[in-house]
Amino acid sequence: MNNKVFKISTYKYWIMIIPILFIYNSCKNSGLLDSPPAFMQFVSGPIDNEVLLNDKVAFSWKGASADYTFRYRVLSIDSDNFPSTYLDWTVFSKLTEVSLNNLDEGKFRIEVEGRSGSLTEIIKREFTIDAVQGPSLLFFKTQTTLRVGLQDSIGIWMEDVDSLAAYSVVIVFDKSKLEFMGLRPGLYVTQQKFKQIIVPDYNNPDILAFANSTGRIDINTALLTDLGSYPNKSISGSGRILNLVFRGRARGTSGIEITSLSLKSPSRASIQFKPPKDGVIEVK
Repeated sequence: MNNKVFKISTYKYWIMIIPILFIYNSCKNSGLLDSPPAFMQFVSGPIDNEVLLNDKVAFSWKGASADYTFRYRVLSIDSDNFPSTYLDWTVFSKLTEVSLNNLDEGKFRIEVEGRSGSLTEIIKREFTIDAVQGPSLLFFKTQTTLRVGLQDSIGIWMEDVDSLAAYSVVIVFDKSKLEFMGLRPGLYVTQQKFKQIIVPDYNNPDILAFANSTGRIDINTALLTDLGSYPNKSISGSGRILNLVFRGRARGTSGIEITSLSLKSPSRASIQFKPPKDGVIEVK
């Protein structure tokens, strides 16, 4: 009698446990337990950390349901992997794709935020633009928007330059649209612990006034070895080597153009370069 009860109980146990094991195995094999389905995903665009040899990129994305709205932003990632805003957040909309053109050199991250009711999620993708084959100089950003009466900085970016110790550059701009406010050393120089000597002294109001009366900025600069950079006598690679500060003067578009350029090595030998890439500032 006891054996019969035991057999019946055992039979009932397996009848109950087998479906549970089957469901568990099915969930485990399909990844439902530890890999829940994405509520958002990229549909098209470069794979993560892809290097692009042109200055344009396109992304598209989707949410798990039709009621999703989205916004996106683009961050610039510097050599220390520090992100800064390149394009600020857009407003939420039904937009599910974007084409970014005339991008600058360097590493970027696009972040897309989706929301559906109280549910929000952000997906990210990093990529690198390597459209300019140096050695050369270009502006960063290539295209910039500036408000009337407000200031912003435009970087001078060196691209694939080897052993740069000094350079001279002449930059022209539309003096009716922009007011030149001065300049600062570039992050790529300060990160490598060099001192940067710049002449003429644009802290001098007379020199600054002359630049704004002519729409022309003449710069001569040398990189000097400091305690942190010794024994290096030059910098190589790609990065921002100077910052120009402008204020919007009147609405319209101003080109910023490098009309003369000289790059020097520590021995003062000339470094050959490819034609610089010009920039555009739109004043609103």
